[in-house]
Amino acid sequence: MRQTVCGLLIVLFLVTMVLLRWGPVLWWGGSQYSFDRQGVTATAHRDGDILADAENVEVDNAYGKVRVEVADGTPGWSWDLTCWAKTVQTAEHFTQQIEMRVDQQPGRSSWRLVLPNPPTPELRGVDSKLTLRVPASAKVNVRNRYADTEIAGVQGETRARCEYGKLLLEGLGGIVDAETSYAPLNAQRIRGGRLANTHNSITATDVGGDLEARAMYGEVNVHRVAGNLKVNSRYGKVTVSKIAGPLEIEAHFADVQLDEIDGNSRVRTRHGKISGQHLRGNVDARNEYNTIDLDVNCAEVVCHNQHGKIELHLADPKLRLVRAETAFADLELSVSESLSPKIEAQSRNGSIKSELPVYAMETGTDNFQGLDAGVPRVTLKNEHGSIRIRKTAQGG
Repeated sequence: MRQTVCGLLIVLFLVTMVLLRWGPVLWWGGSQYSFDRQGVTATAHRDGDILADAENVEVDNAYGKVRVEVADGTPGWSWDLTCWAKTVQTAEHFTQQIEMRVDQQPGRSSWRLVLPNPPTPELRGVDSKLTLRVPASAKVNVRNRYADTEIAGVQGETRARCEYGKLLLEGLGGIVDAETSYAPLNAQRIRGGRLANTHNSITATDVGGDLEARAMYGEVNVHRVAGNLKVNSRYGKVTVSKIAGPLEIEAHFADVQLDEIDGNSRVRTRHGKISGQHLRGNVDARNEYNTIDLDVNCAEVVCHNQHGKIELHLADPKLRLVRAETAFADLELSVSESLSPKIEAQSRNGSIKSELPVYAMETGTDNFQGLDAGVPRVTLKNEHGSIRIRKTAQGG
């Protein structure tokens, strides 16, 4: 039984690798197309106008680039089709048989690629390139597979579902809901919304509102967000900077790098390093098997780690509370000479070395009782690791 299961898994892996290496396969209406783009080609071209009051624009395409942009003048569309076959006559036959079905009604316009069904091995390849020049206020819903997609300038809501093709979003004024896989997703100057990618990267820059980004096996890079940011990445590094609103990150097996965060930060990972600087909102960071290294400029810092080192650099006069705890690794604290915190520390099976006064944590003792509210309170705990506290020059 075990050998049978292993055999099936090996066959499934080999089939998947062949499909990814030798060309896309598309299930269309229950029929399967597999193209190698061998032979000779024939081309066809179609174009037309788009209704000026088109409120909803829908596209369902495959095997060709889709670009949706704002019309500079009269809205319109164009479609360029290339077919591969063994002979020119056969290729030309398919350019007549394959259709870009256009349906325009008041308030709604749609474009849908229609391939021959059932499929024939004589059709060796298709390139279906569609360009739409739409009213700026239109809402856009695009589906594309095995080719790149670009959406630029539209101010209505944007929805995109893509596979095996790059997705570029630029200058979008409406809420975005976009997904792709096996290719990068790049967004710049968008209002906000949701971005997802399963097997490649997400890059978002200049986001005007709240953003959620989810990636499985690719990096997430987000820069300059005017609202809240939520990131979920399983195996790809997360890099974020210049975030105005609260930040929430779940990274699992990936490094997290933070820079210039104005809102509160909540970061969770297990096997990746957490590092950050210029963190002006309160910080709550948790890790398990890697380092937490933070240069904070905020009022409250809470860090929990296991089997990973904690390094904290404290300098901001707003600082009021620090709680840091780890095990089986060192805990290091750098405190600016401009600060005069009260520090309590406990290290089981490890040493404590400090350039500042440290109070032992004893049962029934409150080291902070009666302490002035303006004095920072620092609590450090370690188990099977050392605690090191040093005083640094202001700004050092």
